[in-house]
Amino acid sequence: MNMTLLTTFLAVVETGSFTQAARDTFVTQPAVSQHIRALEEKLGVKLFVRHGQRIHLTAEGEELWRHTKAILKTVEEAEFALKELSALKRGRLRIGATTYMAYLLPPVVMEFKRRHPLVQITVCFHNSAEVLGLVESGAVDLGFAGGITNRPASLGAVPIHVERLALIAPPDHPLAGGGEVRPEDLHDHILAVREEGTYTRRCVAEWFGSVPLPDSLIEVGRIEAAIQLAMHGCLTFVPEGTIKVAPQSRRLVRLPARGLTSDMEYSLYLYGGTIPSLAARVFLELLSEFKDFSKAKSLKQVPAHTVPAP
Repeated sequence: MNMTLLTTFLAVVETGSFTQAARDTFVTQPAVSQHIRALEEKLGVKLFVRHGQRIHLTAEGEELWRHTKAILKTVEEAEFALKELSALKRGRLRIGATTYMAYLLPPVVMEFKRRHPLVQITVCFHNSAEVLGLVESGAVDLGFAGGITNRPASLGAVPIHVERLALIAPPDHPLAGGGEVRPEDLHDHILAVREEGTYTRRCVAEWFGSVPLPDSLIEVGRIEAAIQLAMHGCLTFVPEGTIKVAPQSRRLVRLPARGLTSDMEYSLYLYGGTIPSLAARVFLELLSEFKDFSKAKSLKQVPAHTVPAP
């Protein structure tokens, strides 16, 4: 339905005059007559009848009038809502991230919320594979994950941070202070590792290579759990940044691990390689200013509404 024709129709109804409707809509009277005639031809009905000097709605015209008021009200509400969204006075932002990102994202999330308090924010933490699934399904707007070797073709990615993997233990652990640790040295010790499907677990498996993981293995679903276990006597692998951030990790030591040179690269993942909303774009612009993300400056090179796949 042509909105111009409907606007003209409503003006004629409300003024009761083609002449006044022309004045109110800033067009000529012949243009008003043409609009009404085009609308009647499109709908196949008569909308007005004349009684002397006055015009009146037909039954069909009254029905269209009711619908036209509802349509134009909806359009007005939509325009108002979009203006609010463009000013970030409302809206939502859904973020999916790996548990390591829980150490880096909170300052960005809080600063964004301070600047745009009416934008609803949801942050959920999962392993890398699950985060990509959420992005692909549209359940989240932005995904932050690492170590994806078989990224779905539907997702674009931009590297935002590089972190090293660290082997940590309590200072009184038998392996602490004894030189470089090899994978086989861990065989007789309790080791806590992340579950299958996580970036950390894959890096640990690559370091062990053909050496089997210790029999006394504990699988954990969160980095915090691994750190807590290390505080109570076991070994564990965590991204190095957690040692700097987590207060409890100050009571732990990093063990030199021979051949452990894994650079863990974390990326922003987007469905279709596009930033889905203004709120998401503003959030990423803010994130690019935070120094905790070693590669976040690359987001400044990304076009406003698209992110290229690498």
